[in-house]
Amino acid sequence: MIMKGIGNDDADINGYYINYNLKLNNTPYQNQLECNFLDSSANYHAVFTDSETWNDGNWHWACVTYDKVNERLYCDGVLKMTLATTDNPDNNPTDLTIGAEPAGTSEDHFWFGDLDEVRVWNVGLTPTEVLNYWNTSEVPRTGNLVYENTFGGSGGTTSVVAQTIADKYTSPTGVSWRTVETLSTAPLYGNLGPNQSFPIWLWLHVDANAISRSNDKGIFTTNLNIPQGGGGSGGSGGSGGGTGGNPPPTTFEYRVAISGDWGCEPTTDDIIDLIQSQDYDYVVGVGDNAYEASGCWVTRFTPLKPNFNSGYGNHEYSETGGVSPYKTFFGHSLTYFTFKFQNIQFFVGDTNLDIDPGSAQHTFLTNALVASQSDSTVTWRIGITHHPWFGAGSDHPYDEFNQVEALHTLFQNNHVNIVCCGHNHNNQRTFQVAYNSGSPTSPTIVDSTSPYNRATIGLIHVVTGTGGHDTGSGLYALGSQPGFQAYQNRTYNGVWEINASDNGQTLTCQFREVNGTVHDTFVYA
Repeated sequence: MIMKGIGNDDADINGYYINYNLKLNNTPYQNQLECNFLDSSANYHAVFTDSETWNDGNWHWACVTYDKVNERLYCDGVLKMTLATTDNPDNNPTDLTIGAEPAGTSEDHFWFGDLDEVRVWNVGLTPTEVLNYWNTSEVPRTGNLVYENTFGGSGGTTSVVAQTIADKYTSPTGVSWRTVETLSTAPLYGNLGPNQSFPIWLWLHVDANAISRSNDKGIFTTNLNIPQGGGGSGGSGGSGGGTGGNPPPTTFEYRVAISGDWGCEPTTDDIIDLIQSQDYDYVVGVGDNAYEASGCWVTRFTPLKPNFNSGYGNHEYSETGGVSPYKTFFGHSLTYFTFKFQNIQFFVGDTNLDIDPGSAQHTFLTNALVASQSDSTVTWRIGITHHPWFGAGSDHPYDEFNQVEALHTLFQNNHVNIVCCGHNHNNQRTFQVAYNSGSPTSPTIVDSTSPYNRATIGLIHVVTGTGGHDTGSGLYALGSQPGFQAYQNRTYNGVWEINASDNGQTLTCQFREVNGTVHDTFVYA
């Protein structure tokens, strides 16, 4: 169900088959979006609301989906709330009502304001379909569209026929006018996707008895929101034309998400939704998958399988079934290995096994690293281990299996740029650091300023254990931030992402939380 509308009171959309209730609730939630199911007796199920108010005079696009597991509420393409529920919306013979209460009820569900682009599907839209529709108006699975009305008003997708205005007192029909007001920096029309356009209506109201109207003119100003990669405006007019603002956003050739300590929790589902909505080209896990028998995890992560690989955590060894189901899932013969994606080669170590020099694993990683030096297709080298090397004080110790002494010098001397770990359920990132033989868990800073140079002997260590098993206050505590640490947080769940540009020669790296907000952005080139 999709509604694009603006208003300041209640709005209900009750569908013939789906029978969702979606309203802009004036009380008691003070103009917050509320959604729920109604059964044939008009009883409410799975009621929840977001925490934001939407009666701000701007167009907003609300969407409710249900996939037989979770009810989700989106606004302006962003996931606002998720509710796991076993309730199901009943078939209901009541006619579809928009802006009025269903017949035979006494609910005050009138819509005061403008409403546009109402659509109902008889399938639960995926997060990717929701995002694509918001960004580009790409209609998801058109064959399952059971109701559509675009009304033909401002912001609609139907054509608006040119009209003759009878006099200065009559406005064109089908257009909602805004009066002269203080300029707002907020977007008034929503996001403009690639190859998408919309009309901006202007009505020049002049005195009908004016002697001359040949020079009548109006001036208007609009602000443009430029997505990730830039923040410039269109510039100001004037003699000679003015400036054009900042350059357009960087185009990324590929994107990789890295996370771990997933679990089988509602937040795990939110992380999967994030990964799918961001459309990453590849996903890498740092281990600790199900925290129980593997079935619940395998079911959730099967959709990611074609472009997914992972290291092994201690819970893969300690839980029912052991590592075997995961080796089968990923097609691994060993739990340590190397693989390439684009111009990145990943070196995956298993810190649950002997990793000291002379061990089979250390010999394997050494040979693979040396061989990669003569591979002209490899620009970047990234190490993956479950147990972290160093960081702020947390629930688990660092260098638990002497992985720093075993791997740090080996990795930095063979041009490994980044090492990603988990185990501590929080997010941490160091500066570019080198091995400190006097105190292995207190590495030496070689560069503390972005952009970092990949030719510098040193690596960046990342803890990304925020994949969903713990959330909120359950995320692991963090002590004082060490001097070698560039960033740390135990507030957000999300993924650590790599965005490649400049033919894969530049990496823009950052932490992205489940609502899409990014933190700690830096560049490696």
